[in-house]
Amino acid sequence: MNDLKQFISVILFVLSVLIPVTSQSQNLSEYTLTSADTTITLIPRSDIGYVIQTSEKVSATQAFQEMLSSVDQVQIESRRVGGLSERNLTVLMNSDDSINSASNILQSQNLTGYKAPLFSINDQTIAIIPEIVVRLTFEDAFENLQSVCNNYDLSIKQKFDLTQKEYLLLVHGSNADSVFAAIENLKQEPFVEWAFPNIASQPILAEFTPDDSNDIGKTIPNDEYFSHLWHLYNTGQTGGTSGADVNATDAWEITTGDPNIVIAIIDTGIDANHPDLINNLVPGYDFFEDDNDTSPDLDKPLAAHGTMCAGLAAAQGNNYIGVCGVAWNCKIMPVRIADCDNFISDADIATAIRWAAQNGADILSNSWGSNYSSETIKSAIRDVTIQGGIGRNGKGCVVCFSAGNWEEGGWVIYPAAYAEVIAVGAIGHDNIALYYSASGPELDIVAPSGASTRADHFFLGQAYLWTTDITGIYGYGIENIDTEMLDYSDSMSGTSGACPLVAGVSALILSVEPNMTNIEVRNILLKSALDLGQPGRDNYYGFGRVDANSAVNMALNSTDIPSSSDITLYVDDDAPNDPFAFNPDFSDPNEDGTSQHPFDSIQKAIDYALSSETIIVLPGTYTGNGNRNINFLGKNVKLISD
Repeated sequence: MNDLKQFISVILFVLSVLIPVTSQSQNLSEYTLTSADTTITLIPRSDIGYVIQTSEKVSATQAFQEMLSSVDQVQIESRRVGGLSERNLTVLMNSDDSINSASNILQSQNLTGYKAPLFSINDQTIAIIPEIVVRLTFEDAFENLQSVCNNYDLSIKQKFDLTQKEYLLLVHGSNADSVFAAIENLKQEPFVEWAFPNIASQPILAEFTPDDSNDIGKTIPNDEYFSHLWHLYNTGQTGGTSGADVNATDAWEITTGDPNIVIAIIDTGIDANHPDLINNLVPGYDFFEDDNDTSPDLDKPLAAHGTMCAGLAAAQGNNYIGVCGVAWNCKIMPVRIADCDNFISDADIATAIRWAAQNGADILSNSWGSNYSSETIKSAIRDVTIQGGIGRNGKGCVVCFSAGNWEEGGWVIYPAAYAEVIAVGAIGHDNIALYYSASGPELDIVAPSGASTRADHFFLGQAYLWTTDITGIYGYGIENIDTEMLDYSDSMSGTSGACPLVAGVSALILSVEPNMTNIEVRNILLKSALDLGQPGRDNYYGFGRVDANSAVNMALNSTDIPSSSDITLYVDDDAPNDPFAFNPDFSDPNEDGTSQHPFDSIQKAIDYALSSETIIVLPGTYTGNGNRNINFLGKNVKLISD
């Protein structure tokens, strides 16, 4: 405890050397950030804590000696802002029983430098750091950018790799107001397409953790725990519904994956020494620590999250040990962006996404998200998915994201809500949507996942997913029912578990037809899915449960490959039409009961749609935001009335 107190004391003294708290920064008002298709409200939360910028010149030893005599008790937690460049940024967060401790301590010092309260966006805590990402309207506008930077007290920190129009700017002001003011100034420049704060946050991991005759014609691997992998082959062994799985064993009769197909697991890192993963790994990168070691942080059990996702997608199969993944012969690329406790910027995440595509990833599996839309991350996703872009030699990467988890259901989080990605929800071992799984018109598909708590597992009969874990006494294995099974976890859950299963099925599709575009893969996934819930697409199951066997067979038969024109979206003036998934009494009386849970505005449908898709506008009165001054965003969509 004394060591911890001394460590925090050093941090606080370093802060005190540099950063004053003024009444102006304490009383920041809400800031509304607008972009092409979204509006975000940032609420200042000094009661939660501050982000500050320290100095490399301060001696930690000197700070330690001077602070020992002035700090008695400290009720503050510190967090790093990691990433590709050393920013000397620290986040101070008040503990639950010491509201405003950070504010009080900072006020007592005579400080200079950047300091800003933390903000919240849709209940997610974020840090506004002194950086802005800007995208130019044309590549030759660099000199224009240099000129306005001089006018607005900014400087160009770097040009982003793999894109010709985006730059990271440094803000030389002292607080968040200076960042916001610079953004508003930049947005007025004709050569600026958009300007967005380089938000630092903790990516939300989408795991929900509040705490033999039938074998004919199937490929059954010899892995030790395969009988527990109901998500791959459900015989009712957990009390669920036989066949409520991804239909992997039938698909494996055709392919178990091509080792030339690579799935990037963008997450908390992967245990490179795990016996079920080691033979399937290709080199990756750690964008949090900025090095080649993509190992998870062994001090934090939740850091096993990436290793668990990797096992679900592509753990080695038929090797007599452990578990297997959906695409057990495909490769895994570890891309580390988080360590659970600390912060990372949107710009670093965007760089990680582009890097994975540039370095050979065919599928990007992302079991994380945030409560806000980031232009910076969205731009990177567009770069790797667009035809002719940097993904798969112009064919586009398949990008999967967890739809998100909520205590009582909720909206699809970002980046899953973007049209370019595949948003994945979760169902249980009975083919019924799990209550925590996000729902909405952005949801594309669902896949099996686990119970929300041990109580639900024991008392309600809900099943978990079994998968790889950090080897040894780290990770989730220490909480297994079988306490000696330390290299595997018996309790993966959330839309985090569902997402890598869809990524694995995508890898099987590309294993049989590697020249498909990402749009073709997406269309196969959606059209081959087993329809659940109301007939057709709905907000709770999307197009249905992913079906590996149907998808692989559809990919093999080129005449069956659906085009984007086969995908239909609906708009209704009083959507959502069915707020209660399983009660037909609440269906919209103006519809036939089978309409596909529509968007509530024309613009939202266009924002979500891909080119060549059809949008049907159902009868109604269309006024207000989203139905006026429609922007087709350059998409070739068909808009018709019903």
